[in-house]
Amino acid sequence: MSGAHNLNNKFKRIAHVVGPVWNEKESQKCIKSLKRGINMLLINCEIEKYQSVAIPAISSGIFGFPKEKVAHCILRAIDRY
Repeated sequence: MSGAHNLNNKFKRIAHVVGPVWNEKESQKCIKSLKRGINMLLINCEIEKYQSVAIPAISSGIFGFPKEKVAHCILRAIDRY
């Protein structure tokens, strides 16, 4: 995690999470990898004692992960955490 600098006064830290590049043939592997990254983010947030966290649609941009699958992964990872 790094400082938010001048991004916005509301944000104190930025977590850099790199998700997988979407591959339809290896979709289950991609999904597991994304969930693992989100889980690690949540663990770090707990360690740092953050009161809130915003999780964007990781990997859904240039990495091509379908947005509905990203949303499902985020919700499942949070629920299991």
